[in-house]
Amino acid sequence: MSNLTVTNNQDFTIGGLTGAAVVTGGEVLSWRTPDHCSTLQTELVAIERALQIALGRQEEVVVNHTDSMSALQVLRQLRIPMDNVQLTTAILRHIQGLAAQWRCVRFNWVPSHIGLRGNEAADEAAREATRHPAVALTVLPSIHGAKVLARRAAVCAAGQQYRQLVQTSRQAAWHKQATNNNEPLRPAQQLSRAEEVVLHRLRLGYGSLEELRDGFVERPCEHCPHIAPHPLTHYLLSCPATERLRQRVGPLENAAALVGQFQKNLPSCWRWCVPPHPPDEH
Repeated sequence: MSNLTVTNNQDFTIGGLTGAAVVTGGEVLSWRTPDHCSTLQTELVAIERALQIALGRQEEVVVNHTDSMSALQVLRQLRIPMDNVQLTTAILRHIQGLAAQWRCVRFNWVPSHIGLRGNEAADEAAREATRHPAVALTVLPSIHGAKVLARRAAVCAAGQQYRQLVQTSRQAAWHKQATNNNEPLRPAQQLSRAEEVVLHRLRLGYGSLEELRDGFVERPCEHCPHIAPHPLTHYLLSCPATERLRQRVGPLENAAALVGQFQKNLPSCWRWCVPPHPPDEH
């Protein structure tokens, strides 16, 4: 029984440039891959190239050594691949072609960067491939990679737009000075528009709706049918729902005096806690 041993298939990424290499016996093959390729993609490229080489030979057993556990996990999954479909299906097609010739394909994981001769040779060949003047193989961008690139582009565009806005908008300039932050406000993801507005106003120190309405609009108490301009004061001093609690506190005059003193000091506390509002645009 004759064996074809692909001693290693390796990827290398340096400065955004990527390459893949295959070492089999005394033969070393390498390719420069597109700059957008991820480590997983270049590993899959090396495996696909190694199997394609095996299809043109006659050995009964093809042994493929790789240091990429993630690539092996992709090939072992039972469900239909959702990402890197082109590479994954090409590898599976090569395996089926070898099986149709009654040839056996084996994959073997090996640790990287521990001095294995084949692994180190493939690593060096992939490093040299990144210096090739032109890309040798076409690899479609992965869905995950496309999302990462889109996210980076969105962050860069938002930062540039914010820096331009600071130069023309007094409110944006005030926000930058007040927060000592060069980044725009980014409300948490997965929030509705209404929640984003509330969070934005909270960060800027605006009063809440309840604070703005308190004392101006009479509202029903949530615990009794009474309508009062100050629902919180009513709840603490005269609401039937808190009558037993007030009896434990002591005389009503003491509780009323305490609440009155708190309301008297609240405006001064508010001036210390809340930053000044931004200047108007006009």
